Amino acid sequence: MLSRIAKVLAAFLGVAALLLVGIAWMPARAVRLATDQVEGLMVGSTEGRLFSGQAEVWYRGVDLGRMAWSFRPGALLGLELRADWRVAHRDFNGWGTAAIGAGTTEFGGDANIEALAVNRFLAQYHIWVDGTFEVRGLAIRRDPQGINAEGTLRWTGGRTTYRLSGQMHDVELPGMAATLASVDGEPVLEVVSVEDAARLLGVRLDADGWAHIGVTARLTALAGNPWRHDGDEDAVVVTVSERLFQPVGRGGRVGRNVPGSEG
Repeated sequence: MLSRIAKVLAAFLGVAALLLVGIAWMPARAVRLATDQVEGLMVGSTEGRLFSGQAEVWYRGVDLGRMAWSFRPGALLGLELRADWRVAHRDFNGWGTAAIGAGTTEFGGDANIEALAVNRFLAQYHIWVDGTFEVRGLAIRRDPQGINAEGTLRWTGGRTTYRLSGQMHDVELPGMAATLASVDGEPVLEVVSVEDAARLLGVRLDADGWAHIGVTARLTALAGNPWRHDGDEDAVVVTVSERLFQPVGRGGRVGRNVPGSEG
């Protein structure tokens, strides 16, 4: 009886192994079977295999560069799909790992980013910056308990132009350093000045996809538009909320720009 069970198990494992090998050796273009399910995501020319390949990627018409990936077969023993990734673009480059397991999702990496790439996002808010950005030690894990996040971000500082109330402003901002952490299962980013560690900005991302940005009195002064208030320079005087994404099945609310003292 035991020998019969062993033979059946061996046959099952053999079939599973053949399926895995077959999938792994599929052309890299097979990745479109998954990416086609994501609205706005488009994959261009590909090279290699599904197990280890590379492809040009666009999202909503924005060139995200050429991404290369390589899956780790050993992770399958732990019922986890894990891959190393690298992306190259004329304005940025990054590298790291990503994984999907039973009820968990992980993403981590480092990146070097030129101002041109950041300005593509900031332009919609009529803000343009100079300088370069560095992301180091980024690690994000999502599980049933929430999101755990850590990492650092640095900006060299430099010339910054922005439009406010119909007028253009041109200022020189100092270098900034940001620390990413988790508070009650939500990612929180704290930004300080490299010169004197003065608090400048706080960002919190909630479960509904809203980013809540708290601007301090110190930052409004550096930007050439000091906010009148009674309190410390590191006090939050303006709170801005912007929806970055909408989770499936959740409703929305209107963004807001609210003066106040809460972060």
